[in-house]
Amino acid sequence: MKNAKISSYRKKQQGIVLAITLLVLVAMMLAAVGMMRSVDTSVIAVGNLSLKQAAEGPVNLAIEEVIQQALGLAATPEALDNNGGLGGDYYYASIQPTNDKGIPDVMANGTGNFLQRTINGMTLNTMVERMCRGTGAGSPAICLTNLIGTPDDRHKAGEELAILGGGATNYLYRITIRVDGAKNTRAYAQAYVFL
Repeated sequence: MKNAKISSYRKKQQGIVLAITLLVLVAMMLAAVGMMRSVDTSVIAVGNLSLKQAAEGPVNLAIEEVIQQALGLAATPEALDNNGGLGGDYYYASIQPTNDKGIPDVMANGTGNFLQRTINGMTLNTMVERMCRGTGAGSPAICLTNLIGTPDDRHKAGEELAILGGGATNYLYRITIRVDGAKNTRAYAQAYVFL
């Protein structure tokens, strides 16, 4: 009689063990998928950080090259009054619309003209903007300059505006560089200079 009770008890339990085993396997599979996604995200983040660090030198070099090229044209400032003034289509004589991160739309969308070069396997796309509300001859009324105050302040006070650093009026330029690296990594750098 005891044997009959034990065998009927075992028959009832066989289905429950299988169901619990299947639930444990599903939970382990979900945990494995979650870990794989976490590792993929970490790899992408580390790749972006390493691109930013590796791009620092080439970005500085590109900024210096553009500044030297612009300084060479400083003797003829009217060359910088129109788009393409630095001898290439990558120069914009007026401020371009930007996205919420301050990157010009033409750069972020890849629709503009850029000075392109490849250094150490990274592609650097450079554009330069004169910080003016329009093209043509620059003036403190429409451009950001090294003058302190506004033209209205000068006329009200009856005195000349102070000039940062002394000397002539210089205009502000924004240099934006997009760095495209391996595995679709991308970084941006910007520099502002008075020329």
